[in-house]
Amino acid sequence: MKSITLFLLIFIFINTAYSQQRVIVGYRTNEKINIDGILDEKSWSQAECTGDFVTFKPYEGRDPYRQTRVCLLYDDRALYIGATLFDDEPEKILKELTMRDEDNGNTDMFIFQLNPFNDNRNVYVFKVTASNVQTDILISDGNYDYNWNAVWMSSVNINDKGWIVEISIPYSSIRFPNLTEQAWSANFWRIIRRVREQSCWNPVRQELGADIEQMGQIIGLKDINSPLRLAFYPYVSTSIDFYSDDNKPTYSLNGGLDMKLGITKSHTLDLTLVPDFSHVQSDEEELNLSPFETYYSENRPFFTEGVELFEKVGLFYSRRIGKIPAKYYEIRALQDSGYIIIDNPRYSKLINAIKLSGRDDKNLAIGIFNATTANTWAEVKDSLGNIKKILTEPWANYNMIVLDKSFWKNSYVNLTNAFVVRPDIHYYSNVLGTSFKFMEPSNRFGLYGQGAWSTIKNTNDHENGYMLFTGLGKLNGKWKYAYELNLISDKYNPNDFGYLQHNNLTTHHLGLWYNRYQPFGKFNRMSVDVDFYHYRLFKTNKLIQTKLILSSYLETQKYLSSWIYLDISLSDEYDYYEARYPGRVYVRPSIHNFYYNISTDYRKTFALDMQLGTYLDFIKRWGYYGYIRPRVRINDRITLIYGFDFDFDHNDCGFVPDTIYDDQIVFGQRNVNTLINSLQGKWVINNKMYINLSLRHYWRTVDYNEFYFLQLDGSLSPIDIYNQDQNVNFNTFNVDLSFSWNFAPGSYLDLMWKNQIYSSDVIPDYLMFPSFGKNFFNLFDNPQTNTISFRLIYYLDWQKMKRRR
Repeated sequence: MKSITLFLLIFIFINTAYSQQRVIVGYRTNEKINIDGILDEKSWSQAECTGDFVTFKPYEGRDPYRQTRVCLLYDDRALYIGATLFDDEPEKILKELTMRDEDNGNTDMFIFQLNPFNDNRNVYVFKVTASNVQTDILISDGNYDYNWNAVWMSSVNINDKGWIVEISIPYSSIRFPNLTEQAWSANFWRIIRRVREQSCWNPVRQELGADIEQMGQIIGLKDINSPLRLAFYPYVSTSIDFYSDDNKPTYSLNGGLDMKLGITKSHTLDLTLVPDFSHVQSDEEELNLSPFETYYSENRPFFTEGVELFEKVGLFYSRRIGKIPAKYYEIRALQDSGYIIIDNPRYSKLINAIKLSGRDDKNLAIGIFNATTANTWAEVKDSLGNIKKILTEPWANYNMIVLDKSFWKNSYVNLTNAFVVRPDIHYYSNVLGTSFKFMEPSNRFGLYGQGAWSTIKNTNDHENGYMLFTGLGKLNGKWKYAYELNLISDKYNPNDFGYLQHNNLTTHHLGLWYNRYQPFGKFNRMSVDVDFYHYRLFKTNKLIQTKLILSSYLETQKYLSSWIYLDISLSDEYDYYEARYPGRVYVRPSIHNFYYNISTDYRKTFALDMQLGTYLDFIKRWGYYGYIRPRVRINDRITLIYGFDFDFDHNDCGFVPDTIYDDQIVFGQRNVNTLINSLQGKWVINNKMYINLSLRHYWRTVDYNEFYFLQLDGSLSPIDIYNQDQNVNFNTFNVDLSFSWNFAPGSYLDLMWKNQIYSSDVIPDYLMFPSFGKNFFNLFDNPQTNTISFRLIYYLDWQKMKRRR
């Protein structure tokens, strides 16, 4: 009986400790705080300080390896944090230099999480490493936006007692309610890398949900009279393009302006005029054999920073803005008809874009986005020497309006409208959507979903469609489960502004997930997932496929991570998309997929990520795939990562773009081999300056061995003689070498060299594909594009400009 009583007392004590929200009171200062990592101002000795961190990983709720002390100040301009991270072995503090916003380095780290609206959804994260490298992240509904860049100050000082972090976060970098006295959710974290320990101020239990849902509070921030939040980012850029088949390089000189205006304490207007995106990372292009559009990540800063509010319903795919013109490839094809292409812009020109977003003290968020692209013209010369201009993409306006309301605990409802208009061709598209999530008080069970209605209208047509997605289940705890239903009508189309691979789909998903968060035996943690999927056509309710997916994750106490994944098809796949013709189906034999991943401890000088996988249908098709990615940290400044990705797909069957049989759909059996070699390198000169290298060679060969007619029942009948060459040898080669210098807060000088080679060759049946070496060296016989660009961005804060005057 005594043992039971003792157990209950311990259980109650632990749960009470976790359930109590910790509080720190901010101390108002009138003293100028120098961000130097010393904490020698008098205000720091008067401020309220806190400590008593508890561990989060690998164990929860224990005393940390080393103690931490955090103090908090504020004035009318900024919030100040002074943290002392005690360590009696300061010579062992790991401090690899990384690039800004790269938070996976081999280094100790201090982290500050801040949620001024207390909604458990939208959190600012500020990270500082022991080398004073900054990372800032905007978390929204579980999405981590590393592209959000705030202007804030930090300094680090390593001494014989450990290390000190001093941080200043101007109110111009965050948004908060318009209240006389503020109470903000917050948490402080510390990572001691050499023992891979994470500890935090307010205790966090993994089985109770995300860490941003279990934060302490900063109180006592009174009468913050923040000044006008107005900042300008003027830029100037120049570039030189060298084309190997043209003796004359082309030059460009550009200038523009970005602006941020704080309309209220919680609402901000972002504006970009005549933007220049020549410095963005090159796309990872590939040969797409599928019936679906290739999805490319967004690399343009304006469209990646602070767009979380517009992404709630899946209607915002910013690559639509400034996209490849609709007639771009049609113009390229004119070369085969004897035309000379004088100019054919690859992207439509963005004129301007604005974002207005913010959340009021009642947790209602408002977002307005608008962007305009100009008419895009190609210029061609015919065989008689006549020059004419052809409109390849008409003027367009992209508009989105969002209302988002947070309430209860971790619950919200959202309303989004996306509108695109091209008046020159009498075309518009409108999508009205909503998303929601309702969590009960214990934050374990929830109902969530999305819905949307699309309308497309042009001169001759008017089309409506809709989608509905909903899920219900236990979303937190060791055991989790959910049922999800997704309905997409055959006329639903959000793709003028959003991205959807295909419509006309009904999906049933049932998931059961087990997580073990605490170390056991020789392991730190594990998870096991079971997911059942059943797909049908929405319009006719015909079967597409049924599958079962089993997966597991395991991490050892030596930080060797491994994943196992098994995808089992429980039926043949009735593919209604591969034929590229409405109503036609290809019956694909059920295929099973398996892979195994490992990742070793990144604290080591040499680490390895590796995947090996295979798939087969037990009839004809089989293949194997994976990657090997060794990474070497030469020192605390230089790191190299080599990647070798491969996929060898034997006897795959797919659509053939045939021009012989106009009244038949032709399929081909083919071997599709893909090799990707890449090299990532970085040399971090200091915490403000670095050189970054990205090199990638993508090689795909498509070798057809049989051709078929697609029958009405979805089967294939052989074609005895087929005389059109379809074999393809496809290559892309990219080099991005950049130098970046953050020479002042918010100000950057960037220099970049880009090299691009593209080749796509049809290989006659009587020729062999080249070997890897021969193919690689032959690649450099193709036309190359080399671009050297320079850009200077300078941050101008209106308040600092006023003080200087």
